[in-house]
Amino acid sequence: MTTTSRQNNLLLNQDWKRIYQTFKNADFKSYDFENLRRVIINYLRESYPEDFNDYIESSEYLALIDAIAFVGQSLAFRIDLASRENFIELAETKESVLRLARLLSYNAKRNVAATGLLKFDTVSTTENILDSNGKNLAGQIIIWNDPTNPNWFEQFVLVLNSAMSDNTEFGRSQGNSVIQGINTEQYRFRSVFDDVPLFNFSKTVASRRMTFEIVSTSFLGQEAIYEEAPLPGREMGFVYRQDGQGSNSANTGFFLLIKQGSLEVTDFVIDTPSSNEVVSVDLANINNDDVWLYSLDSQSRVTDEWTRVSSLIGNNIAYNSIAGNQRNIYNVITKSEDRIDLVFSDGVYGNLPKGSFRTYYRSSIGQSYVISPSEMRGISLSLPYANKQGVSQNLSLTLSLKTTISNASASEDIESVRSRAPAIYYTQNRMVTAEDYQLAPLTSSQDIVKVKAVNRASSGVSRNFDIIDASGKYSNVNVFADDGLIYKEDRETVLSLKYSNRLDIINFVRRHVEPLLKSKEVYNFYLTKYEKILFTDSGTSWNQITGDVNNSSGYFVDAFNSLLKVGTYTNNTLKYLTTGALVKFTPPPGKAFRFGTIVDTDVNDPFQTTSIWTKIIKITGDGTNAGRGVLSNGLGPIMFNDVVPSTAIATRIVPRFVSNIPDSLEAQIVNLVVAGANFGLRFDYVSSTWKIVTASNLNLQGLFNNGSAGESSNTNLDASWIVAFVKEVDRYTIRLRSLDYVFGSLKQNRFFFDSNQKTYDSRTGKSIKDQIKILRFNTDSSL
Repeated sequence: MTTTSRQNNLLLNQDWKRIYQTFKNADFKSYDFENLRRVIINYLRESYPEDFNDYIESSEYLALIDAIAFVGQSLAFRIDLASRENFIELAETKESVLRLARLLSYNAKRNVAATGLLKFDTVSTTENILDSNGKNLAGQIIIWNDPTNPNWFEQFVLVLNSAMSDNTEFGRSQGNSVIQGINTEQYRFRSVFDDVPLFNFSKTVASRRMTFEIVSTSFLGQEAIYEEAPLPGREMGFVYRQDGQGSNSANTGFFLLIKQGSLEVTDFVIDTPSSNEVVSVDLANINNDDVWLYSLDSQSRVTDEWTRVSSLIGNNIAYNSIAGNQRNIYNVITKSEDRIDLVFSDGVYGNLPKGSFRTYYRSSIGQSYVISPSEMRGISLSLPYANKQGVSQNLSLTLSLKTTISNASASEDIESVRSRAPAIYYTQNRMVTAEDYQLAPLTSSQDIVKVKAVNRASSGVSRNFDIIDASGKYSNVNVFADDGLIYKEDRETVLSLKYSNRLDIINFVRRHVEPLLKSKEVYNFYLTKYEKILFTDSGTSWNQITGDVNNSSGYFVDAFNSLLKVGTYTNNTLKYLTTGALVKFTPPPGKAFRFGTIVDTDVNDPFQTTSIWTKIIKITGDGTNAGRGVLSNGLGPIMFNDVVPSTAIATRIVPRFVSNIPDSLEAQIVNLVVAGANFGLRFDYVSSTWKIVTASNLNLQGLFNNGSAGESSNTNLDASWIVAFVKEVDRYTIRLRSLDYVFGSLKQNRFFFDSNQKTYDSRTGKSIKDQIKILRFNTDSSL
């Protein structure tokens, strides 16, 4: 054997022709262990039948084949996995998706912290302050809108004025504006802080203990209330809001901003900066909004605040028009687990960072949840300040939440980033086409799932012409007429039941009868036709503990101010007070209701009312907290869905209406239908239960008459039924009574209503309903 031939055959190596033949015969579709092992053995059997023919399990060469197959499988898996991570549609790890999204100039949204306003409930100071009556307010707790203190407003303002910064007092603010339709004024405390003005506290929200922070509050230069940048030594800001609906309104008073989470701080030094320097902040759950960056001097004191810019197409960290003339700019990049990178400029369109820096950021819980006013009460804040004479004093505040907070959001998930990044890249940072208008708003919040843009402009219409949208969806449609009429209309809905077994009957009751019982027309029938129960004791009045928007809690008292039990804990009229019942309140003689407060009667005040109808939404225990009144959470044991002021007199009750048919009654209905009997269902408002009207007592011809309810003389006198089951030849006819309130116009107006189309308020996200306001009544009864 020649040397060349011997070398070519050494260790199974062949010349290039054999190698080419090897690749030609290779099966590149096989990359798992079993197939690789099979393919290698088949190849050896076909190519080297004489050289290798020993394939028993104990063969050393077979072990080598297994090792090669294992390595091949591992390499194939890792290459395949790494390849998938290079495509945004296939990537599985969030870090890969975020990096690919940044290639498309899309920076994913991190979690959003719950943010809201706490209203000042009480104030107290250690400073000696005299009111107009000469009363010393030092150590006195002044309650906002205290009905027992006629001088509460003067005293409240005097205490706050004593703690306000120089040249500032209530009425002489540091700035004012209309924020979300509410007049808002800026004030500051003359607070003594060496560090950032910040107060933290903990509350249980959604069954979880969370940390919150009260922060310096402002709105100056923006169209919304926001947290001021955390600057050490800054005087703490707060705002006064006034919505014109009285001091009892949830939007009138003094407020401070709260945010969920904890403010953290990190210092770092950059000695030799490079272009597009990156500094990592390795803390999880940093929220999307609260990141600030400062330069430090040689004494580690904060000097300049750097401007944060967004990384957008044609508007990135290298050249960013948002920054204006600012050259100290940086960008915040989202990483996995809501960690961040601070990315600086390239030194051409912005300054390179050099020296010592301090960054503040807030770590939040990173979940979606809702905070109700009942979960955020009795928050105490002790604020040190220097009075106008420079003497150290202390201001004590008690705050509470008045409106529900629902703006917390989790970080943007992988699927959202996958879908949004290419779509936003498509817009090229501009809004020109209709599709651009449906895609670009998605960048503002991860809570926006879908946007629908509707073209409301047309060519050939003058810009100076005010276009009125007839549907009222995009513009207000106010129509005035003097021929309006309103009336009640009794209705009767007829259903047909043909069944083959008992299950058909049960399904019919649950799918057709019960939904109708839940309708507003049946509820209107109940409210109109059934008796309103009078309070036997005219001295029953309400004592309010808390009052929020559409919410009021407290308890009932008698003429001697003794607490009164309700529901099953008593046998008098108050036994009808259960969850879901309606109560009518009237003011004391010579008084009237005005925006949840009791005022002197003024016939010229169009906002005054002489009664309040409200629903009980919750009762704890016997309604008195075992005679103690206030619950441990600061609420009253009875809660209404409207603001009811103290001393309001309870006059009438509408017991709770039940729209569900219990299982025991369902069984009776099925038995009667199977037996082919006529029968009816009546509602017993005394016990709030449904009852059967038998065929011998059922009156199908007469008008509704609740006076015959429960008639058992077997003379067909009971016409109190709401639902009647009437047997026909091969089926049942079901008659259901209801009532509509109808408003119409004889000639001057036409109404359009489409139940499938809804108009939404962009600020609240709730559907908007048409309103009918009756300005006057006709005095001519012949009209």
